[in-house]
Amino acid sequence: MNDGDWKLVQWVTMEPLATTVTHELYNVADDPGEYNNLASEYPRKVGKMAQAILDRRAFL
Repeated sequence: MNDGDWKLVQWVTMEPLATTVTHELYNVADDPGEYNNLASEYPRKVGKMAQAILDRRAFL
């Protein structure tokens, strides 16, 4: 999902006993090759964008 210069990548791993969700956050204006994952530096941005993904899924 994109929000301006920001791109959030959400990885969902489904296993028999657990589902794991991880996120990668990139500023594509500064890092077009998506080499520097900024998720740990901007947890609020990750949370906001991840919630937007959930909201879109609920709408569908």
